[in-house]
Amino acid sequence: MTGVYWLEYVKDGALKAPSIYQNTTLRDLWLAWKNTGVSQLQGVEVIWICSHGTRVEIWPYVPSSQLKHPEPESESIEAHTCVDCGETIEDDGKQVDNDWYCESCFDKRFATCERCEETASRDDLGEVHTSRRNSEYWCEDCRDRHTNNCTDCGNTYSDNADGYTVGRDWLCEHCYYVSGEYGSCATCGEIMHSDDLRYSESREESYCSDCLPDESNEHVHDYSYKPSARFYGGAGVIHYGIELEVSTDKDNADAVLDALGGDNESHVYLKEDGSISDHGFEIVTHPHTLAAHRDLWSGLFSKSRLIRDLDASDNGMHIHIQRKYLTALQIQKMVVFLNRAENERFVVAMADRDSSRWARLIPSKRIGHCESGDRYEALNLCNSHTVELRIFRGTVKASRFFANLEFADALVSFTRHASCHGLTVAAFAAHVRANRKAYLNLDKLMVSGGFLSAVQSAHNLADYKIKQQHLALAPVGA
Repeated sequence: MTGVYWLEYVKDGALKAPSIYQNTTLRDLWLAWKNTGVSQLQGVEVIWICSHGTRVEIWPYVPSSQLKHPEPESESIEAHTCVDCGETIEDDGKQVDNDWYCESCFDKRFATCERCEETASRDDLGEVHTSRRNSEYWCEDCRDRHTNNCTDCGNTYSDNADGYTVGRDWLCEHCYYVSGEYGSCATCGEIMHSDDLRYSESREESYCSDCLPDESNEHVHDYSYKPSARFYGGAGVIHYGIELEVSTDKDNADAVLDALGGDNESHVYLKEDGSISDHGFEIVTHPHTLAAHRDLWSGLFSKSRLIRDLDASDNGMHIHIQRKYLTALQIQKMVVFLNRAENERFVVAMADRDSSRWARLIPSKRIGHCESGDRYEALNLCNSHTVELRIFRGTVKASRFFANLEFADALVSFTRHASCHGLTVAAFAAHVRANRKAYLNLDKLMVSGGFLSAVQSAHNLADYKIKQQHLALAPVGA
């Protein structure tokens, strides 16, 4: 057995140690030492062969004539037995747990996991596809913790490989595309078996059962539907467009259209809207003046049975204000008034909601710093022909509906002449009270909310009437 050895011996009562011999055998070590001079054996009492941590007595004193071919009598260097083949292992064995294997048996029984690089039984290694064309062999623990099994083909894939979750199943990329048995919902994007998808002929898309559009009424258009605008109420006056989201059965679509000018959609059309809290649609008007809107919507509010089937309380009401009659400075004053921190309680009360998601209030707005690309602010400035007042909770109560519309008109007329430093609730309240005949619903709402107290109204009204005489200030949409 080749190794690093040296001799130690006792001679004349003293322990001696000649040079170390590396990469040699026991026999060669003995012969090398003996050939240095047989005379060295005279007086030797004990000889040991030493290797790191081992000291083996191999030679009591014998006459030199008997030392021609010495062999060690014993060797205490630890040896092991291969548990597979039973052969004695000297220095090339491998230990796994408490068992020893010779090199040949070890290579037959074990290999290295290509992920964690730990030794594992070949029986426990399994093929894992890391991509469509490459694979590795991983131990059982790595396969349990870092792989997916394709439901269709049964192959195991690393968790980094491309694949798709379908319900509780997982599909490799190949099976998903090649089988043709799976697809995704056009609305929510959920992947599922083609048997669970429904195809819409009119939309040429597939949907899950939850997202399948109700196509029972042809008058409810897709969200992207936008016909050419028709203007009602006369020229030279500002016009408003209204979007009112309602939750209701689509069976009521025809009745709503009949109540709002007829099913020819000359005044109103209906659209789908994903933000509606329950199944329903959005009622969208063509541009009307304030007076024309009163006439139009009175037809719907007179239908008490139909109104009971409409719910707008969890949705929104948006009012589009025609830009043509607004100056750039006036638009900025509208933004500042709505967002001013001191006005927040009033604006939230008038809106009947605090919608940080759909109509954010931003107190930092200032004259000269009002532009924004975010359409979900209290006043959306992203449209070319209108600014959109988005603050209101939806309603099918006539008094509240018209109060919202009057608020929009009052905001326009108020900001036309109000100073940049006079954008206060008190000044706005005085303007509404001064024009109470035009804003009856808004005036009542402000009184009920405590924004038009008798003292405040009398105090502000006197000053405001004086200003009104000079400015010829009046409601703009009457």
